[in-house]
Amino acid sequence: MGILHILSEVCKNFGKKTSIAGLNHAVNSSSHLRRFAWLSIFFILMVFTFQTFLDTVLDFTSYPVLTSVNVTRKFNLPFPAVTICNLNRVQCTNLVYTQYQESEKMKLSPTNGTIDTVQLLNELVDLTKCLEQLCNKMNKFVGPVRVGPLGNYVDTTLLAIANLKCPVSIHIGRNCYYYKSIEEEAYKLNNTELYNRSIEAWNYQKCKAEEACSYKPQSDVPLQVRFEPLKFCEGKKFKTPSLFKGKFTKRHKNPLIMVEEAKFFNIFFKLPIYIQNAIGHQFESKLQYIHQYELTTKGFILSCQYRGESCLEKNASWTMINLPRYGNCYTLNSMNYPYNKLQSTSLTGAANGIELSFFVDQDNYIVSRLSEKAGVRIIIHEPGDFPLPDENGIDLQPGTATSIAIQKSDIIRLPKPYKSECFSNWSETPYENMTLDHPSYSIIVCQRICLQKWLKQKCGCTHPHIRQIGGFSKRKICNITPDAKENMDYKCFLEFIERFDNGSYNCQCNVACLEVDYSCQNTVSTWPSNEFWETLALELNLIDENLLPLPETLENKFRTDIQKNFVKTDIYYQTMSVKVIEQIPKYSYGTFIAGLGGSLSLYLGIAIIMIFEILEFIIDLFSRLGYYFVKGNKVKNHQHQKQKPNISSEILKY
Repeated sequence: MGILHILSEVCKNFGKKTSIAGLNHAVNSSSHLRRFAWLSIFFILMVFTFQTFLDTVLDFTSYPVLTSVNVTRKFNLPFPAVTICNLNRVQCTNLVYTQYQESEKMKLSPTNGTIDTVQLLNELVDLTKCLEQLCNKMNKFVGPVRVGPLGNYVDTTLLAIANLKCPVSIHIGRNCYYYKSIEEEAYKLNNTELYNRSIEAWNYQKCKAEEACSYKPQSDVPLQVRFEPLKFCEGKKFKTPSLFKGKFTKRHKNPLIMVEEAKFFNIFFKLPIYIQNAIGHQFESKLQYIHQYELTTKGFILSCQYRGESCLEKNASWTMINLPRYGNCYTLNSMNYPYNKLQSTSLTGAANGIELSFFVDQDNYIVSRLSEKAGVRIIIHEPGDFPLPDENGIDLQPGTATSIAIQKSDIIRLPKPYKSECFSNWSETPYENMTLDHPSYSIIVCQRICLQKWLKQKCGCTHPHIRQIGGFSKRKICNITPDAKENMDYKCFLEFIERFDNGSYNCQCNVACLEVDYSCQNTVSTWPSNEFWETLALELNLIDENLLPLPETLENKFRTDIQKNFVKTDIYYQTMSVKVIEQIPKYSYGTFIAGLGGSLSLYLGIAIIMIFEILEFIIDLFSRLGYYFVKGNKVKNHQHQKQKPNISSEILKY
């Protein structure tokens, strides 16, 4: 009895007793044709079963996910953070005024730091043409003056820095008839050095407060003021460019915005942080206007209301961040400030949201391609997220009211070993020590930190657009001026960016496990209306009620300036329903077992009990084969001993 006979006998016995469909029929069939047909069907289906079983196992080990989209109703929702930026990064009046202040400091204490700062400010004033803009306006300014922050802000600041009557113009933007003594004014300014110099100059020249203000009211028209010539602008003549020069010039080989922006960054980032903040649009203005009426200045953010209550207190709810392309930006309801008033809301609609209005101040925009657009950039994001105006911002147009209805969406992903391999926090990345100012993990911020790290390593400088992320604000920036001759920074920068875009550098950045997004539906209307602009002007102290009605020309001027400089927006929840986009594992333990059962039973009807039949078959087969090999060796040894000749007996025969 050979091995083949044993295999045949064991398989035949298993086929007669098994409950596996097809195999039982094949063995018990009396016809050879039927037996062949059933065996063929059985083996074909067994191949399909094995393939399905293997696919199920491989699919399970790849950790697949399913994506579910649900809409859940919430009783209340936390209000998002709102970041607001002016589309103009440097405010000309603040720049010229800061230049004047730093120049005065340099005269009092000429150190290397103050000298360098003044030199950089001079270069920035020349690049932005701020002084040219202000002086041109002042030279033309001999007619009606606008009361309030629409234009008088520019003029009075120049009056202050012009130093007209006294060595130090102590009445910086103040009302001449309000302060009776220079000591009181200097005390208001809270500047000891300026106070001492002012007292000395005041006593020496015996100046009067009325003379220090340097304007001459005309009695016939209350709103008309004629300013004396400004010594600060004397000798400065600037060309007024015409709209067309008769022919179009050839297009520059490099985008001019890149050239100007690179020059701007090379100057701006060398300035101290406090100077960078001082020359941007301020949350609230620290200057007052020179006029016979006492007025209060308005900063960038005019008003903020949440459910009818003011949320304009800077120290209560707002934080500031300086972004290279937008200057000073202000965030309401940031996680970085724990004392926020905006907690959560359970009601929808504009009456239960935030109402904001802004003073764009186009008269103080820098004269260059760096301010091609006018308006406000607004970003709605999670309180713990870093504001990304370039990616997520919405532009608000001057002279309009924009209603922004938001809906919250939660995107939930699964961590490793699932395919998304998401990160929950910065500790899962190699950049944890570089993200102290960014509490929430974000793949965009992570990629920017990675880019800066590689760029610093390869080129020895950092990208100017994103240097405020990851602690790179004090590092050398890359000179990305395209026109600079032999600019090694620019050459290295271009080569690096190309390779970075192609994926040559490894960034250990994955998507966030929890990502919160706010979808926005915007509607825009004209603001203020023809019937409301006068009421708005009175509310903002732009005009005096006793001067109404205004002459038609002045009325048109006011209306145009208001539409040019004011913006309003409402931000509110459109619905309390939250869209939840969630990844869930495709297989749990139960679904995996069910998948295996389905792959086994689909073609051959194999159940779990049949597995024990197969185990019994394997045990029988190996036991028979083992018995055969053991018994076969004993038989062979016995026969070999019988056939072996007895040498000793053969020898005796002889």
